[in-house]
Amino acid sequence: MLLYCVHALCTFDERIYEFASYFFLMQIFKTTLFYASVYGFSTTVAGISFSTFVGSLVDTTPRLKAVQSFLIAQKMSTVLGCVGFWILLTWFDPSSSTATMTFYQGYTLFALLVLVSATLKLSALGWSISIERDWIVCMCQSNSDLLTKINVNMKRIDLVCKLTSPLVFAALLAQLDAGYCSLTIAIWCLFSFCVELWLVRRIWHSSSLLSAPRSDIFYHGDSRKNTASPLLGSLEVYGTGDISEQQGRKGPMSLLRVLQSFRDYRYHTVFLASMSYAIIYINMMSISGTMIGYLQWRGLSAGSIAFLKGICTASELLGTVLMPVLTRYVGLVRGGVWSIWLEVATLMPVLFSIYTDRLPIQVVIFVGMALSRVGVWSFDLVVTQIMQEHIENGSNAGVINGWHYSMMNVFELGQFILTMVWSNPEAYYVPCTLSFGCVVAGALVYSAYVVQIRGHLFHYQRIASTSFLVENGEDDPDIEGWSASPSTSPGEEDLDSGVVSPAGSRSRARSQATE
Repeated sequence: MLLYCVHALCTFDERIYEFASYFFLMQIFKTTLFYASVYGFSTTVAGISFSTFVGSLVDTTPRLKAVQSFLIAQKMSTVLGCVGFWILLTWFDPSSSTATMTFYQGYTLFALLVLVSATLKLSALGWSISIERDWIVCMCQSNSDLLTKINVNMKRIDLVCKLTSPLVFAALLAQLDAGYCSLTIAIWCLFSFCVELWLVRRIWHSSSLLSAPRSDIFYHGDSRKNTASPLLGSLEVYGTGDISEQQGRKGPMSLLRVLQSFRDYRYHTVFLASMSYAIIYINMMSISGTMIGYLQWRGLSAGSIAFLKGICTASELLGTVLMPVLTRYVGLVRGGVWSIWLEVATLMPVLFSIYTDRLPIQVVIFVGMALSRVGVWSFDLVVTQIMQEHIENGSNAGVINGWHYSMMNVFELGQFILTMVWSNPEAYYVPCTLSFGCVVAGALVYSAYVVQIRGHLFHYQRIASTSFLVENGEDDPDIEGWSASPSTSPGEEDLDSGVVSPAGSRSRARSQATE
């Protein structure tokens, strides 16, 4: 319960600042998406450049110290950002030469806001890796059912915060002007910081598992396969011991170590699943980022945008319900297939409708966006659990997760590149079309991951045999020893993870060949 409380407070602060910042930017630069795109672009570049380093810090820093440091950096960045927006909203007008602040002062402060936003993004990333990929995994002790339950609850908290934070901001904006709204957010963040710091220490002292040292095994070497390691491209051990003993020897990652860490990521079993999730981050047909600025340019009020975002967020909550159901009936891996292709199917009418401004078509756009979020969040939960179950909680776990976040940032960067090129809001349909193509590509990559893990995407033999029996009026028996239960699949499948053992698939193939 304490973990859920601190996660809720931290996520709410992050979400309300994220929503408010793009709204503030469009209040300052009213006629273009360019500055909002530069803001998002620069922040994402920072995530790409340093997220692997942040993951390495998680690996090499004691758990409590890491979480507290990331929390302090996150809150201080938010407060400074809010104060900066208050100054710009109050004294800077780029369309007027008589404003209190000069152009040089205004754009210099904008550049500082970009730096603050980059710091906030990296500190939030460090917090996320520490809590979701380290603390939770440690406390669950390989209990897959408990891990699924906590993951789903954490995602539901994310979505509730995503739903309520824009509504709270809209309510503030109805009572105060934009500048004072920014100061109110800063004051709230200072208060929540004190509560979160206390909760973190309570969680730490209540769990003896968190105070135990991480397993600290470092790998290097050739591409020989070692089944004891989750990394396909690593074999030899060259250092062991407690993390605190290794800190003196481990500094910032050199270029050679970065390349080696990417090689480990590339040959890890979760690579295709991770990449498929990262690719869909380029999707622009959701109520976030530059879309907020675009809708504001179209004349929608903050309350209307918050309401539309709330509809999408409410539908995302359905994704947290859908994922456990899919996992129970078709397994974890196949549940991801259903989820990501659901997103593709529901975005198609959005793409077809975004070229027109007629009201009924706009309704179709928002309904399609809302339905697509069900698939997105179900797929998010699937990929999260795949990575948690197949990345060992050792020395390289933070680095692999860091590369995962880096790839997400690379494709998120594509959003802002597209809107920087097509910065005129009237041409917004062009980046939306291109981003849809990337979502389809992400679905294809995940389908390739399913084939890699399970050996096939669909039960072709079962489908063909069933069709033959139906045509001849016969019953559908258990074909080739496969169970008729919807939760089973060919091969020696772990029902919790949905992953087929390659050894099981090979042994079955050999036995069938012998017969």
